[in-house]
Amino acid sequence: MKRNEEYRNDMNSVKELPQNLTKLILDSCTKIDELETKIDELETTIDELKIDKLEIDELEIDEIELYTLKELAKIARTSWDNVYKVKKILELVSPEEIEKARAGEVSIDHLYNKIRQRQKVR
Repeated sequence: MKRNEEYRNDMNSVKELPQNLTKLILDSCTKIDELETKIDELETTIDELKIDKLEIDELEIDEIELYTLKELAKIARTSWDNVYKVKKILELVSPEEIEKARAGEVSIDHLYNKIRQRQKVR
């Protein structure tokens, strides 16, 4: 008789297992979503702190332009300094080089560094 009770208890535990696993999985998914949100917030903060990556004094941009770059960057899901680089590239690089960048033959960084090298020579 004791074996039957143990068996029933084991079966009840097994029946509860899927419910417990489902709850655990759902809780885990919720926590993952919360963590992803926090990561996005931290990445935004990190991007904001990377202002020294492109020294603002050297860029000769005002606070309003910087704010605009940051807002555009959020929309484009990139960093504000990439938006700035693309802006400069569109202003100062030949159409042929822009087409190469669009085709993926050259990177934004490569073209921007080319611009900076030209400006240093002057």
